[in-house]
Amino acid sequence: MMKSECIYAILKVFFGVNKPPKDFEKIRGLTIKMRKGLL
Repeated sequence: MMKSECIYAILKVFFGVNKPPKDFEKIRGLTIKMRKGLL
């Protein structure tokens, strides 16, 4: 849970937006990739 929150914060910093509507799928893919990399 905390890891995903950190990842979301990092993505928020990268994209500079709170809730991106169109790029949400891309961010979700990146989150999954980062998760696999971390875990």
